[in-house]
Formats: sequence, C-alpha cells, structure tokens
Amino acid sequence: LNYHPVLRDLKVDKNKAKETQLPLTIVGHTDSSPIRSKRFKNNLELSAARAVNTLRLFIKCGYDKKALSVEGRGEFDPIAPNDTPANRAKNRRVEFVIDLSV
Repeated sequence: LNYHPVLRDLKVDKNKAKETQLPLTIVGHTDSSPIRSKRFKNNLELSAARAVNTLRLFIKCGYDKKALSVEGRGEFDPIAPNDTPANRAKNRRVEFVIDLSV
C-alpha cells in the first residue's frame, strides 16, 4: 500500500502525546470493483486492511494506540459514483474521524 507523503512525515511529540491526543477512528474504503486477490476475500477485508496498515503507521510515529480504532467499510460508503477510473480512485481512501466529545 502506498501512503500519501503527509503520513510518512507524521511525527508525534511523545512528551505531549498523552495530553493532546483525541480518540481517532481510521476508516478504510474501497471502490466497488470485485476483488481478484488471494490475499483478500472481498472489499470489506481490503478496506479493513487499509485502516489497520494506517493504524500501524500512526503507532510507529508515536500516536497512543489506546486512542486509535479502525473500521472497514468496503464499497458501501462511496464519495463518488464508481463509473469511471477517476471516480473509483476517489473511493479507494482512508478517512480519519476525530472524536471531539471527550
């Protein structure tokens, strides 16, 4: 999986981390194209793997793993129609949901 350069540069000040980190849910998505892979049975598994890989990156960069959770939504929450390659690319994404209620 390829990560956007911003995620590669993610760093967390470990001294301030416990005071400043809000709960974060990492949500993986896919397009609606059928899976043709031995590694993943379906798009739901692929989307969950995207979220888990991103979670690992956050932990590696110093984010408190207790503040992190993941979800895989597969092809069920598109932001664009899956009718063109460009739109399918938009649907293959990872989103970050920050819980501001704490």
